[in-house]
Amino acid sequence: MKTNNYLNNFLAILFVQLLFTSISATTIYVSPTGASGKDGLSWANSKQTVAQAVGIAVEGDQIWVQAGTYSQAASINVTVKGVSIYGGFVGTETTLEERNWATNKTILNNTGATTATRLFLVGNGTGIDASNFVLDGFTLQNGYSSSGGAILFSGSLSLNMTVRNCIFRNNRSTVNNGAIGVVAGNSVSFYNCLFENNEAVGTASAVNMLGSGQFYNCTFVNNKSGSLTGTLLYISGANTMINCIVWNNQNSDGSLSTITTSGTTTVNYIASDVAVGVATNSITLNASNSNLAGPNFKTPNSTAGFVADVTTLDAFDYSLLDASPCVNSGNNVAVAGSFDLAMNTRILNTTVDMGAYENLSIATNILPVNSTQKYFSVLNNAITPTTDGMIYVYTLDGKMMVNKPVKIGQKVVLNSGIYLVHFVTNSGFSVEKIVL
Repeated sequence: MKTNNYLNNFLAILFVQLLFTSISATTIYVSPTGASGKDGLSWANSKQTVAQAVGIAVEGDQIWVQAGTYSQAASINVTVKGVSIYGGFVGTETTLEERNWATNKTILNNTGATTATRLFLVGNGTGIDASNFVLDGFTLQNGYSSSGGAILFSGSLSLNMTVRNCIFRNNRSTVNNGAIGVVAGNSVSFYNCLFENNEAVGTASAVNMLGSGQFYNCTFVNNKSGSLTGTLLYISGANTMINCIVWNNQNSDGSLSTITTSGTTTVNYIASDVAVGVATNSITLNASNSNLAGPNFKTPNSTAGFVADVTTLDAFDYSLLDASPCVNSGNNVAVAGSFDLAMNTRILNTTVDMGAYENLSIATNILPVNSTQKYFSVLNNAITPTTDGMIYVYTLDGKMMVNKPVKIGQKVVLNSGIYLVHFVTNSGFSVEKIVL
């Protein structure tokens, strides 16, 4: 009987602890106009840097970061479990669904010039568990380190970490792992990510994956290895690579960088200009972008590796033209989430596209037009949602006019004309041709 009492008391204490942990989990806000002395518990009292927010975060906390460029000369160290960091906010939102990481650019930019200025160190060595870490909706640029210029996942055993909707560009390593390094024992999954113009003096110019994880709908372009026989990716162990595009990643002599995979790596539905393991359902890309067998990016850069001015990369667009063989060529089973890196609906036709971006010009072919579902009303040159959702408005020639999340009753005003409206909710979508 006494044993049962002890057990009951223990369970009661455990329940209270779990309840307290759940209650204490909170949202910490960051904005360019914030201050270190503020508590970070509202947009009005936001912290000024992500590092300040991470410094006070406990397990289960979310960090919401307002759009802007956050310059840093030291690494952000994540040393607790369950911290989620989200970018893409205007600074008025009350739910994650309201943010737009494509229009509200949230940039983490290294301004240091030493090997100690990578952007993130997640885990930080033996005994540190950063499991369930999430990074979503950021551009990480100019990171510089001896390993993993943007992020080094170095915990002893950090599991189920996730990186979504992120751009890694112009990050460097003085040895290997230009953008990302993942130490053995860690697991990280990447979704809807673009790796462009990262560079390593040695090898693995984009990612060195010694742990486990997956790459879904990622695009790797113009990364550069300083070695004559360098690699773009070094993937060891049980990993997965699906719906990805690999193109124009180079070694020091201009030859194409290879991808090293182990026998336990699954490569499926990939478009690449180099061989990638034992790939199935793959597309071999031509070296010329505009070739019918090339990737047919809208406006790609042709120069690989680090650039002196990272803003010059703004001019390039790695979304897909209609002619791209990567359009409608992926695997729908591997799709995670409803949106692509540009926050467009992830499947606009029957089959997902490869890479980080979904082709948009097929939007006028979405069926059924004038569907029975009605998620908005039209009156007096305005579209008024009857539920929360994501609204896309196109002209009949395919030009996008509106792309943003909206709440019930929030009017979208347009000039007179004929438009195609694509409205997406958690429960479905409708497509309707309207006349204003």
